[in-house]
Amino acid sequence: MKRFLSLFLAFLIAVGVLSTSMLSIDVSATTEADLTFQLTESGSSYYVSACNRNAGGYVNIPAYYNGLPVTEIGESAFEGCAFITGVTIPDTVTVIGSYAFKDCGALSDIYIPDSVNEIGRLVVAGTDYFNKDSNWQNGVLYCGKHLLHMHPEFMGSYRIKEGTKTIAWDAFSQCILLTSVTIPNSVTYIGCDAFHSCDELKTVTLPKYITEIESGLFAYCISLIDITIPDTVTRIGECAFLGCSGLETLDMSRNIKIIESSAFVSCVELFAINIKDIANWCQVAFDGTGSNPLYYAQNLYVDGYKTTNVTIPEGVTEIKPRAFEGCKTLSSVYLPSSLRIIGEYAFSECSKLISVTYGHSELKWNTLIIKTGNSKLTSSNRVYTYGNSANTKNLTLIDDVWYYTPNGNIDYSYTGLTDYNGGYYYVSNGVLDWSYTGLAQFYG
Repeated sequence: MKRFLSLFLAFLIAVGVLSTSMLSIDVSATTEADLTFQLTESGSSYYVSACNRNAGGYVNIPAYYNGLPVTEIGESAFEGCAFITGVTIPDTVTVIGSYAFKDCGALSDIYIPDSVNEIGRLVVAGTDYFNKDSNWQNGVLYCGKHLLHMHPEFMGSYRIKEGTKTIAWDAFSQCILLTSVTIPNSVTYIGCDAFHSCDELKTVTLPKYITEIESGLFAYCISLIDITIPDTVTRIGECAFLGCSGLETLDMSRNIKIIESSAFVSCVELFAINIKDIANWCQVAFDGTGSNPLYYAQNLYVDGYKTTNVTIPEGVTEIKPRAFEGCKTLSSVYLPSSLRIIGEYAFSECSKLISVTYGHSELKWNTLIIKTGNSKLTSSNRVYTYGNSANTKNLTLIDDVWYYTPNGNIDYSYTGLTDYNGGYYYVSNGVLDWSYTGLAQFYG
């Protein structure tokens, strides 16, 4: 009978006959038995995956279950629990999934602890907490140190509160009259699609300590003109800047490692990419053409200066696929002797590339692994910094190593300088040493 009554009341609330505030029934607190727990992928903790939809009253999520911490509240875990009035979230929880408490109509008492570092979309939509005007601050809904939502009618610029830790997924999505946002450095996480389709958004100040630009973060922000990616960022997610048709300049993180598919698709006005570390740029994993902003910008800036000449520093052993794809202003490149592999399309569509300087011999050049899509490298004029052995007085190239051979035989006892194509170079125990930078004696 009680189950029938609960279901009947839930139906009345759903169709609008009753509001949760009209109920005066005595509902006992939800117990642990009403919750469903599942192991996380790591197997080292649990997450709450569901709650009995007939449960009511106050929910106390346990910090531990079966001896392991409860670290997550899963997507839609409490969605539609119409009789829950409050919830206590332990500080073991770090993730709250999308729609976690959506449509918990009576839920008015909730506090998200500081331990939470990732929040999905619409976690409290359709709750009493969401619907109560007093919980909104100038059109923005916070819960603890977490920004959950902005009213879509918000107009103008906004400065997020100091001390805010996370910004939920979709928090500012489709706020079409929002023009600028300042985000304090206390923010360490900004959720997927947080600024999706903010049509009038022109400027955003990103915090110093975020590590990722999440998927769809600024997608279709058509008025966004420039953006600086903090050096703490190592990944730019899928479609992060998709359709940002007004984006002109991008200052890239010096520590970027991954740029996912379609991250910069349709950024048709992009003309300047500033890269701070060429060696790191050579190691970035690009997921397809639309992931590399250089393909659209065509212009490369290094430390703020436009350049048509790129020097890949010694120590780089591989240039990853698509690293300089579409950089049409690139005219010359220096490739170091340490280089072993040039990935697919690394220099594809570099239409003005006419000069390649390689820091070793032609013999070693022929051992390089140059993958498909790099025809400009092989067709451009090449200069080798190692001369042919016939042009040296005392050096002979044997099995890709230069030896000191003043009389036709290798002299392993010699350490010092010798002449080489009009210059003097250091030999250590009979072997040419290009890494030496100190003083040495010259014996001829």
